[in-house]
Amino acid sequence: MNNYYAPSEAEGYFVMALVIGIGLFVFCAIVWQIFCGIGLMRMAERLGIKNGWFAFVPILNHYTMGEVVSEKLKNNGGTILIVMLLSAALLGWIPILGIFVIIAYLVVYYISLYWIYEKFSNQSLIMLILSIIFPVITPFFIFAIRKNEIKNINSTYVTNEV
Repeated sequence: MNNYYAPSEAEGYFVMALVIGIGLFVFCAIVWQIFCGIGLMRMAERLGIKNGWFAFVPILNHYTMGEVVSEKLKNNGGTILIVMLLSAALLGWIPILGIFVIIAYLVVYYISLYWIYEKFSNQSLIMLILSIIFPVITPFFIFAIRKNEIKNINSTYVTNEV
């Protein structure tokens, strides 16, 4: 007597759909990372920030993002964003504390994102609102504004072409 399990046709379709779904997700994540990486790296180069290539490494891209707005974070922007990300990842599993840590990370992340939009665009508030509602478009915003003129804190324009 053979005691083996033969999958049904429906199970085969389910596995195929799952593999296609995972493949599509991975493809979109790679495209997202490339657009975000190019945008952040270009911004970092224009601002004279070392190690701009960190923008292409999934966790280190937060360091580059923080460094782009570092003057607003007492010149520790990269470190602050990395610590916040790691804190949210590690402490996010603790039932009550985790919620507050994740919320704190998201607040700091979106404030930093707003500062980037403010520094490179005149549509910073609209871009932030759309980034919060549709997070998938954030890398495309960063990519689109990478070559814009850099505004300083006093909202005057500074040309820093590379």
